[in-house]
Amino acid sequence: MTALAIMVAGIVLAGMMSGCLHTDPAAPDWISGQSKTYPNARYLLGIGEGPTRAVAVERAYAAVAKVFQTTVQARSTDVESYTSTQQGSTEYPVHTLSVEHEVRLKTNKMLENVTVLEAWQQDDDHYVVLAGLDRHQAERILLDRLADYDRSIDQAIHEARTGATLLKRIRGYRRALRMLADRAMADADLRVVRVDGRGVPSGYASGQLRKELEALLSERFVVQLALTGEWPTQLKRAILDGLGQAGLIPAKIAIAPQKHVNSLPRSVPPANLRIAGNARVWDVTMPDPLFRYVRWCAEIEVSASDAQHLLGAFVRSEREGHITIQEARDRAVRAMQAAVSTGLVELFNSYFFDEVPRGIATTQACPK
Repeated sequence: MTALAIMVAGIVLAGMMSGCLHTDPAAPDWISGQSKTYPNARYLLGIGEGPTRAVAVERAYAAVAKVFQTTVQARSTDVESYTSTQQGSTEYPVHTLSVEHEVRLKTNKMLENVTVLEAWQQDDDHYVVLAGLDRHQAERILLDRLADYDRSIDQAIHEARTGATLLKRIRGYRRALRMLADRAMADADLRVVRVDGRGVPSGYASGQLRKELEALLSERFVVQLALTGEWPTQLKRAILDGLGQAGLIPAKIAIAPQKHVNSLPRSVPPANLRIAGNARVWDVTMPDPLFRYVRWCAEIEVSASDAQHLLGAFVRSEREGHITIQEARDRAVRAMQAAVSTGLVELFNSYFFDEVPRGIATTQACPK
């Protein structure tokens, strides 16, 4: 079942008992699609038929939802993208953020304002239901929402262009771009609600903001890696993948020698972001005659070097098994890399968008 269908099913329960039920033999005027009581200029209407009132209500809601669903499908193709780049032998992945889920949630929120207006029982097993959205009420809600977005976008762009540190400026751009995408969804809904199809365009262009962000990253964003443990190459690859997925493609990467990870020599250039990491993989004994097991553990700490501010830290650990010890180790390294990349994306999303990390983390450090 799609998210839209789930939403329709949920609000049907609230609408089943609302709306006047006609039992007259003569069909009401809205059956033909035109109604003096519910003119198109005031209501966005949908008609549903079914063998029971509940089925007819669900189909009426779905008829209204289809109008918004077209907008959802059109907007869900939009992505927030950052061009991939290559630095030496390292190629960073293109970062894409699909807005489909956000589109559906925000459009479905608008469908909560749909109500059953009237119902007609033609015979014992044939019901026809009229559902509708008050265009004027929906327009007021959407205009208020757009005004809220505009205020928040102004604040984010102010931080993006005048922030005290580079990371705060990056955060401002990322927040502004996400809110512009959200605002575009609300504006698309407004164009559906208004009979004349007019929207309220934003005063900012996403394309221009992306160019400003990409220029900022390519000219000034320096990342310093301080890696310890037995797998520095694999850990570095996982960190760079996580940065790429988060849309943070650095202009330069500074690698601190392992013996200087805590006290960096002058030869290591200053950085905007410092990522310290440690990864271990070790064999474990399990009462299993067929499989061999290893455990992996990774510790990551991310700080803003230009402000001496800790952005976040996490530890991931898990066990992997296979019929050979080498394959178990290989699987452990791959699992470690995936966990580090995902953990970094969640950490940066928490910093940029105040999102709560979804990954499973442990507060215990890796064993020495």
